[in-house]
Amino acid sequence: MALVYLRMLENDQIKNNFIINTNNIKSIFKFQGVNNSGFEVYLMSGTVFNFNQIYYQGNFIYVHTMDQLYSLLTKLDRGEIQDGSS
Repeated sequence: MALVYLRMLENDQIKNNFIINTNNIKSIFKFQGVNNSGFEVYLMSGTVFNFNQIYYQGNFIYVHTMDQLYSLLTKLDRGEIQDGSS
């Protein structure tokens, strides 16, 4: 289990942000909108939200590909990188 901080940034404004337990992720899909792109995450609870940044080693970084996202989430789950909760 790891906590991950995700947010959607559009036009330099935070549209939404969430801290979630990676064990609660049911599925993630990439989307391409007219004004933005990012990922849509579905949680076990049925909650759905969009994000394009992940908190990584003290900074928010843009996530561009599913491979990049999977790599970061896997490293968090394995404890190879800190999730900021400790």
